[in-house]
Amino acid sequence: MDKPRFIFRGNAVGVGGHISDPEDVILWVQGSSSLPVIGGYSRSATERIKFADYLSADSVKTQTNGDFSEKEQAFKTVATSTVRHVSITQRLTAETLDATLISTHPVDGREPTIVPTGTTVTNLRLDGYPITVKLDVDLFTKYGTLASLSKAYASDDAFFKRYGSRFQSSETKGTTPKPRGKRELPVVSGYVMCSIVDEIRTDHPKARVAGNVITLPGFGRIYLGELLITSVSRRLTLLRVKLGSPVTGDMACSEVEDNGIIII
Repeated sequence: MDKPRFIFRGNAVGVGGHISDPEDVILWVQGSSSLPVIGGYSRSATERIKFADYLSADSVKTQTNGDFSEKEQAFKTVATSTVRHVSITQRLTAETLDATLISTHPVDGREPTIVPTGTTVTNLRLDGYPITVKLDVDLFTKYGTLASLSKAYASDDAFFKRYGSRFQSSETKGTTPKPRGKRELPVVSGYVMCSIVDEIRTDHPKARVAGNVITLPGFGRIYLGELLITSVSRRLTLLRVKLGSPVTGDMACSEVEDNGIIII
């Protein structure tokens, strides 16, 4: 019996961005891997990246794979991005940013399981001060489908009390939503917006931490572990920076995306 047609989608990005002030500088994406609709294998590797003092990294490696697993009777997509010794404006540094998403889409058409296995942040520092980032990949492995995540959010009071603030809505702007009637997982523009970050700690005297965001006057905002969820996709950005002063611009590091759909 022929398998149904599956439309693969897998993307991985190392680093990239755009500086708008004090000058206009395009930080061309480094380390980009992408799959065609048939799946397959894509990889990219770049060494010693440097865009003036705005962005540098010792190495960037990405890979995307899409194929059918006879053993699991599922379409599998894997996207990985590893960035080593990255520096942003010589103030924010990390030894390693390693993001991975693994999608398992059963051939019978059931909802796929998509999990951030193997995702880590190592030796993140701001102005030399260590930033301890505790990632909670186990949560999104246990609730690897949108259906299971939605059910836990709606019916499990302990889950909602512990994790409710992770899920962003347009009304709450990241704070824990107050349920009105039936509790439902917030959806913003078609996405469930949340974070895989459980806790951030730093001794930086001027940095403020709120959820997965670090704000530093005279630098900007640092977003960690952002996860966008739909029933058939996940997009994980391990590090996103919105620079505010004296340099203005946006950067993203170690980003991966998995999704796909069966066409009967």
